[in-house]
Amino acid sequence: MAALAPRSKVMTEAAAAAAPEGLSPGTITDPGRLLTELRAEFSRLSEGAESDPFRNPILMLAHQLSRRLSAGEVSLSVLESVLQTLTVQAFHARARRLARYLGETDPRHNVETLKRLARQLSADADGNAVPFDEYRRRVEREWFGAVFTAHPTFNLSGELMHALVDLATNRGADGGPLDEEARDKLLALARSTHHKPDPMTLMREQELSQEAIINLHRALRRAHTAVLEVAEELYPQQWRQLSPRLVTIASWVGYDLDGRSDIGWTDTLQMHLRGHAQRLKLALDEVTSIRASALHQEKQNGEALAAALDRIAVRLRSGLDEVTDEITAFGRTEDEPAEVRARIGKISRRIVEGLPHRLTDSNTLIEALQGAIDAAKSSPIARRLLVLRAELANTGLGLSHVHVRINASQLHNAMRRTLGLEAPPDDPRYRATYMARIAELLSKVEAKRINFGSIMSERASARRLFMVTAQMLKYVDNTTPVRFLIAECETAFTVLSALYYARLFGIDGQIDISPLLETQKALEGGHRIIDQLLSVPAYRAYVRKRGRIAVQTGYSDAGRYLGQMPAAAAIERFKLRLAKVLKDHGMAGVELVMFDTHGESVGRGGHPHDLETALAYVNSPAAREALNRAGVLHKEEVSFQGGDGYLYYMSPPAALAALTRILEHVLASPPAATSDPYYRDSDYILELFSSVTQFQVELMADPDFGALLSAFAPNFIYPSGSRNMVRQRDEAEAKTVMVAAELRAIPQNAALQQLGVLANSAGGLGHAISRDPQRFAELYRNSPRLRTLMGIAEYALSVGSFDALRAYVETHDANLWLLRAGATAGGPWAERLSAVAAMLERANLHGAQERVVRRLYFDQLAARAGLDEIARDNGGLAGGKLLEGETRTSLDILHALRVALVLRLYELTTRVPDFGPQLGTTRDRTILRLLHLDIPGAVDMLEKIFSLQQPTRIEDFGEPSDYFGEEQHTYEAEHNEVFRPLRDHYELVRRIASAVTHHIGFLG
Repeated sequence: MAALAPRSKVMTEAAAAAAPEGLSPGTITDPGRLLTELRAEFSRLSEGAESDPFRNPILMLAHQLSRRLSAGEVSLSVLESVLQTLTVQAFHARARRLARYLGETDPRHNVETLKRLARQLSADADGNAVPFDEYRRRVEREWFGAVFTAHPTFNLSGELMHALVDLATNRGADGGPLDEEARDKLLALARSTHHKPDPMTLMREQELSQEAIINLHRALRRAHTAVLEVAEELYPQQWRQLSPRLVTIASWVGYDLDGRSDIGWTDTLQMHLRGHAQRLKLALDEVTSIRASALHQEKQNGEALAAALDRIAVRLRSGLDEVTDEITAFGRTEDEPAEVRARIGKISRRIVEGLPHRLTDSNTLIEALQGAIDAAKSSPIARRLLVLRAELANTGLGLSHVHVRINASQLHNAMRRTLGLEAPPDDPRYRATYMARIAELLSKVEAKRINFGSIMSERASARRLFMVTAQMLKYVDNTTPVRFLIAECETAFTVLSALYYARLFGIDGQIDISPLLETQKALEGGHRIIDQLLSVPAYRAYVRKRGRIAVQTGYSDAGRYLGQMPAAAAIERFKLRLAKVLKDHGMAGVELVMFDTHGESVGRGGHPHDLETALAYVNSPAAREALNRAGVLHKEEVSFQGGDGYLYYMSPPAALAALTRILEHVLASPPAATSDPYYRDSDYILELFSSVTQFQVELMADPDFGALLSAFAPNFIYPSGSRNMVRQRDEAEAKTVMVAAELRAIPQNAALQQLGVLANSAGGLGHAISRDPQRFAELYRNSPRLRTLMGIAEYALSVGSFDALRAYVETHDANLWLLRAGATAGGPWAERLSAVAAMLERANLHGAQERVVRRLYFDQLAARAGLDEIARDNGGLAGGKLLEGETRTSLDILHALRVALVLRLYELTTRVPDFGPQLGTTRDRTILRLLHLDIPGAVDMLEKIFSLQQPTRIEDFGEPSDYFGEEQHTYEAEHNEVFRPLRDHYELVRRIASAVTHHIGFLG
């Protein structure tokens, strides 16, 4: 077995240290020349790597470059220019990938496709027009829901997000093709800008999400227009009765409290008010525009129509004025508590007293619009009014539907005293008792009245969120239901607890309670949870009242705890079982809303091929077919997560393309899945994915894996959201190795991507295939479903690099630094290298990382053996073909640059001056933070300890002095030669992460 160990052992280190210099001698000042030499040298070092198990070209190139950096023969500014060139090239590659993902982006072609889809909805199996009522049923159905979340995947500035999308679509915001000058401006922006995200706050996240949502609204207007144009042609006497829906838009930005104590109830309310204001403004802008058109197009009654629209505009302006003051009042929470309470009390009284006159019911505007529709003689004007009516009917008085979210544990804590919970709700000793108690509570609960003061006094976060939701429904929009999501839900008790609070606060008729099933236990037993819920009369009555059952599945945590492919398979099995449960309970006429929460990354259920494949990955043809057979009306919902998810909607042409692909998917009949051997060979499939899951479960529990994740990779990337990506740890915990579960799914996946091993997407595959390689190969050839699932792993393997992973891990090996010191001619540099070795020996970071690298490498070797034959038969693996030719080399060079910078950072660390315990830290703790690349935190502390305070002017004291004590030392040398270089080198480390992200195509 030792022969299978990673090749970066001592002999690799020796090779790295002793390899002859390939970069030209002397100082290199030309960035173009340096990049050319780096590419050539990497090519030279890579020759024979397959036959030389001790050669690691990434580590060897990094060694050469770090020596040149240390010697001053390559300056940081030259390296920065090289990095910017590589980053821009990666940015171009990302734009091409996004273009492929979106498909057709010409607005004219997409509008024609929308009209074709509208005609498809109007036709029966023989191609004849269906009756109007049937067409109406089809176009007023909610087929799909797009949910915008604030997951921390913001890895570009807003300016670069727009540039990327414009390059991908080759179109400006008006939909017209970019001319040469416009493209040059975008390319110049990419070249001159640092590729990093804006500082992310909750407010900034909402701004970006609202921009994406508004663009999707504009695209949806064009889809609704196509529906109405077809209807006018086929049903000329009835078409004005239509209010198309097709797609709903929702957001949980500002409403997701799962794991977030930094979002207060006033933040949530303020976010809702901001969305309300945006909706009123959009409606007002459209009413104003329609009015101007009506005066020109409506020759006979243009003035009368304009007057009707003026009355609507007055109502909208009045609502805008009200909400602007309220946003300000609820947004100022930095004041003293007494001032906040007084201010909120004042605005609350105004809100309550003004309720009879507040605009809280979208039907008020819809009825007013109906008058204008009836008066309109021109079809184009009538269509625009009908589209606006549909928009208000669809999203009400908010910019989007609202999804609030809490964790199951928050609900359990809120219920603890009420029910006398002595153990977890799923404890078999108490489970039946707790279910009986909650059922009894539900049968007796009476609605309570609350006010804003009640919310301020409530300490339980779960109850507080129900109360805020009640106030939003009462005072902002009382016609549009709210989705209430419960994360990590594993029991029916949890859902019934939510129903209890919904009844307690009088909103059970206006919210859809949705358990989030994301753990192995929840996914395997999810159908039993729904079965148990439907056996409870109170829940059954609630479902009948609402007319729908809402369920959410999660790919992020499921992907890292089960493995991404087993997670997708488990979610599909849950849907197949759920179809039977709903049929057995006679739920005909009740809509199933299935919200699949996946991201754009292969680590979070985002298929890399294109949008159509991504949608089929999370909601398979077999699942759709099973629900259709069971007679279950179902709506698909998916999430678009953070910056990566918003990209599809950051321009009107991109949003129209994304919407068109979505409608093409959901309106097409799912391909027959019964002939797919994947479903016939279920025993083998279960064993295959159980093997992957076993590997992943053991990996997540392995403290060595935690050591690898926490070593430094989370610090490779810029903060990518308003939520902390890594749990904050105090100085006393600095030496404690993080367990993998402490790192959230997105930063964990991001760390693995930057290290070059996408374990959550491809880990365990070799272990699973090796059980029966021939059977796997045969099933792969014949099963479309298995090939779709495998696309995730194949792409993960293609963008990963074990040479990169080993190079990063070897930077923590004292042996490497001693060998490097031994390969020099002595002097100060050799002394610094030896000092790094001593630091690493004390830190003892390497051994655990090396063990987990071996575990992962064993698995990849087995996967490679199992997949090589398939690759030969198919001319390569489908997922691997998505990688452009130069991307692999560019990724490797980027890894080499970063390893070189890490080596240089560690050399600089040896120059940190000694100091006694100060400010709650010591030099050893500070060194450890630097070794983990917590550069900003460590250097901030060092700059306080060795401050640049100006010395006292000794000549001001009436007599001369030629004594200069320690306090007169300004530490300028330490700041200029150590602290500032540490920051400068580290900034390039993080900028490399942006380039790697561009090449891979997503973050986390």
